[in-house]
Amino acid sequence: MNHYITFVCGYFLILSIFLNGSQGFIFQVEPHEEICWKQKVEQHDSVAVLFKVIKGGFLDIDIVIWSPENKEVYQNVRETEGHYTFRAEVTGSYVFCFSNRMSTLTSKVVSFEVNVVDDIQNQIDQDFLKDEHVDPLLEQAMQITELLHSVQAEQRYTRMRDIAHTNTNESTHARVLWWSIFESIVLITMSFWQVYYLKRYFEDQRPV
Repeated sequence: MNHYITFVCGYFLILSIFLNGSQGFIFQVEPHEEICWKQKVEQHDSVAVLFKVIKGGFLDIDIVIWSPENKEVYQNVRETEGHYTFRAEVTGSYVFCFSNRMSTLTSKVVSFEVNVVDDIQNQIDQDFLKDEHVDPLLEQAMQITELLHSVQAEQRYTRMRDIAHTNTNESTHARVLWWSIFESIVLITMSFWQVYYLKRYFEDQRPV
């Protein structure tokens, strides 16, 4: 019974730690503009970043992540989507910047999520993890929680892709619709012009 109580308490404690600090945003970056987000992170915490350009231009964006010490943690240019994970070396506010400075006319719509996973060793009270408590059941709970976090990250990534594909389909549908209307107008105009031309031709050929 004690093992079961330990397992349940440990599982929900670890679960609450793993699900802490998840944030998601959808925002628009205008041409020549840079938008930055800040996230407070403790030392040794794991940070998972997901982003995807869901609308605008060639669906590309520049991204850079800065540490509290103003050191570059991650940087990439003209990315459509990405998934990057790192462990915080120091405690402080990490800055996530998205730049559309390469674009002169087109704004970009970006879906961005950051998930901070607290360091278990620093968060769980050491008195709780006595030798008699660290058993296979607790280890299994930790593994299940890690799998749950992985599934959540995959679901968020899939949702971003669905939004991007939906926007692409709607844009393609609109272009096909307007192209069909344009073709219809051209065909109708050509038909009237041919009727008019043939009528004038036969009128000119009529004997006087």
